[in-house]
Amino acid sequence: MSEAGHYVGYLVFPRSFLQPGRTYSFRYSCASDYGAVPLPGLVSSVSATPTADEQEVLEALDYANQIDVQAFREGNAELLKAAFTGAALSYYEARLGEMLARGERQENRLISSQVKSFQFVSADRAKVTTEERWHFKPVGPNATGEGEYDFIEYYELVKLNGTWYVAVNEF
Repeated sequence: MSEAGHYVGYLVFPRSFLQPGRTYSFRYSCASDYGAVPLPGLVSSVSATPTADEQEVLEALDYANQIDVQAFREGNAELLKAAFTGAALSYYEARLGEMLARGERQENRLISSQVKSFQFVSADRAKVTTEERWHFKPVGPNATGEGEYDFIEYYELVKLNGTWYVAVNEF
């Protein structure tokens, strides 16, 4: 943790940042008038060489972001079913439907993603919080709002029939 109380993070992308055999840890804190105050219970650690289970979840999350970009670029809601389920699927289908009704699509891209927390709740359920920077580019006759935006994203992933899906995505 820095003197200013900023968190120290683990960069998921690019992988070249990680050194094999080394473990990276991070701890959260909040700034106050008294300096950095650690928040109990919010300590996480991810190995530089993630376990097969950790890697599977992180790859599913990366895949979900790729599917999100492709579905909104192509205007194809069916693509979302490959990576999303439950509330997350319903949200993105509705958002895509609203966009298409306006005659728009989006040419978005994920610029960066940093894992802030990672937790296996059970063998088939994981929670991941990330800090992400996206470039959004709405395309259409009345489209506005192009720019780069930062989000704190909370994901819940579930493993169904051997495949991880994003079931909850809040930001």
